[in-house]
Amino acid sequence: MNRFALFAGDAYYPVGGFDDFVLSGTLEECKARFSRWSVNGEAREFDWAHIADLEAMKIVCVADGGDGLNVVWRDPYPDPFA
Repeated sequence: MNRFALFAGDAYYPVGGFDDFVLSGTLEECKARFSRWSVNGEAREFDWAHIADLEAMKIVCVADGGDGLNVVWRDPYPDPFA
């Protein structure tokens, strides 16, 4: 079984549950799948993404598309004291 799962969608808010599942694989595979451009090279297929660690059973990184060109992955649980 793959360790990571990508959940993503084209609307700002997650629909929830397994309907948002895209693929399972390595962390790098999940990030690359979200970052892939459409055929015309202008629009990303998904607007947001969550990557879950299936062993730890928690979300390990999230992205909201960044500036439209660069994906910015961030910690879903930032340290409020950092």
